[in-house]
Amino acid sequence: YVATELAADFVVNVGDIKFYLHK
Repeated sequence: YVATELAADFVVNVGDIKFYLHK
């Protein structure tokens, strides 16, 4: 398990959620 990959996935997921909610 790689912390950087996990952090990247987390950032992408949060970005998608914010974008979806902001619509």
